[in-house]
Amino acid sequence: MSEVVPLASTSPQRRANKAGLAEFFGVSPNAIDGWIRRGCPVVERGGMHKPWVFDVLEVAQWRFAGPVSEEADFDPDRLPPADRDKWFASELKRRTLQVEDGQLLRADEVRATWAEVLKTIVLSLDTLADVVERDASLSPEQAQVVQRVVDRQRDMLHRSLTTQTKESCDETTHP
Repeated sequence: MSEVVPLASTSPQRRANKAGLAEFFGVSPNAIDGWIRRGCPVVERGGMHKPWVFDVLEVAQWRFAGPVSEEADFDPDRLPPADRDKWFASELKRRTLQVEDGQLLRADEVRATWAEVLKTIVLSLDTLADVVERDASLSPEQAQVVQRVVDRQRDMLHRSLTTQTKESCDETTHP
């Protein structure tokens, strides 16, 4: 949520409304709305016929300080309804752009890719003993030893992937 700065700690020369803040930073007033949703420090929240008040120095420090750890505590459900609606709309747009830019992958695409990768691994493991037998001129008994080793390794890989997948699903569904 937005940090509210005590009014007594700011001098009148450093204070600005949304339009003034937007002009100072060379951005649109809509960008200031986005900053507020992301935790921009506010001296006084605005409302109907009441302007927003910002300390320009505090905003500059917030803006250029890099990511803030408070973002993890951000809860859009605590926003006023209109701001919450804007936040969800902006999140949807951001995620859509991330998918278009290849920064995010859809879960079904990831599953399909992993299924193909695992199918290729299994096929390679299934034929490994035959390939080694042929290329290394192994006896049938030696080829059986290779097959047992491959089977054990495949079982270990399966158990490991099953455990990791279960743990990953548990973390996703039960944060």
